[in-house]
Amino acid sequence: MRRLLVQTSVIQSLGMVLMLMTTLLVSRFAGPSTQGSLALVKSFNDLQVAVFSLGLPSAIVIMLNRTGRGHRSVLRLVWKYGLALLLLLPPINLALLALTGSSPEDGTIYLQAVLIGWSSAAFTAFAFLRALLLVRTDGPIFSVISILHWVIIFSTAVLLLNSTDLIFEIAYFVAGAGSLAIIYPMVRPRPAAACSLKEGDPIDWPLLRSQSGNVMLQTVLYGFQPFLTNAVLARVDQTLSLAGLFNIAALVITLPNLLVALVAPVLLNRWSKYLDWVGYASVQRHALALGAIGQVVALAVIPFLPVLITLVFGASFAAAVAPTQVMMLAVFAVIAGRILTPALQGMARNDVVSWSCAARVAAILAGAGATYFVAAQPMLLAMAAGWCIGENVALAFLLLSALRARRSAAGT
Repeated sequence: MRRLLVQTSVIQSLGMVLMLMTTLLVSRFAGPSTQGSLALVKSFNDLQVAVFSLGLPSAIVIMLNRTGRGHRSVLRLVWKYGLALLLLLPPINLALLALTGSSPEDGTIYLQAVLIGWSSAAFTAFAFLRALLLVRTDGPIFSVISILHWVIIFSTAVLLLNSTDLIFEIAYFVAGAGSLAIIYPMVRPRPAAACSLKEGDPIDWPLLRSQSGNVMLQTVLYGFQPFLTNAVLARVDQTLSLAGLFNIAALVITLPNLLVALVAPVLLNRWSKYLDWVGYASVQRHALALGAIGQVVALAVIPFLPVLITLVFGASFAAAVAPTQVMMLAVFAVIAGRILTPALQGMARNDVVSWSCAARVAAILAGAGATYFVAAQPMLLAMAAGWCIGENVALAFLLLSALRARRSAAGT
């Protein structure tokens, strides 16, 4: 298990590096406005994949591990659903873009809506196929496929930078289509394995429904957080510069979040098979210890942020220093919380995770609102404060709820 996690971390860390390289490329050669475009397109895509995947990918992993059937039926359903999303998502994105203040005067908004909609449809289908692949293999092949989209996004951004206003709309569309084309041959039913895997057997819908509802709520809330933030910042500043600055500050949370998320699918796949409350206690101790180490490092870096940010991202991102310093106070909560999440999901305690996600969003709204309206701080700083408060509240809720659940299980 430890060797597998090391392999997964090493390979999938390349995806995190590529995401960071894309951010650096844009910041150094294009500026805050283009950085804001990247943040907006990414948040659109993440939210829609979260909503329209319906919480089913992780539920599919649990179903296939527990029943050993449904692979072929799931695969057929994915393609039908993906084609439906190709038609449904463009008009939805047109409405969302209008809400963020995009103007339809030059017609670009229509092409944006189509590209974002089709890329979201492709990534949603990819999320389902990735779940099928995970059950078959959670080794190096799965890790490579998981970072493939960032390879394509980075390569496309390099080619299109400063040549079009739709760099990331095009990059995400190409990445979604390319990822689908590569993963499909890996998850096609294999005749030789059909008997042992019972791939032709029907889907266990009661089990899927019982697991997917909470997962869907969690992923939607995770996606809603950056989407709402970028939508508000886009309304305040139509140049998207504020969104670009916030995207740099949010790396404090998104990078450790992504680093832990690299191994989360593997952990979910393994923990859904055997983890109990005794094992969870050990996982929690390690999660809190890693979170504490990360927080100590973050606090040590705070004094150097003014120099580091301008040196790495450029002088035009100096305004990101203050919100970055605020969000440095959330590193402990992010690392610990993201490790505990797949552990609880693997134990089928998605209800605990769902409530912690709801607590996070509520705390972000309250914290940002209080900072902006009561403390009269700039919107950029208000959003950073809200995110920091939200992550710490979510972890506290996660720990307390899990403690109650453990005591209840012990009592029975």
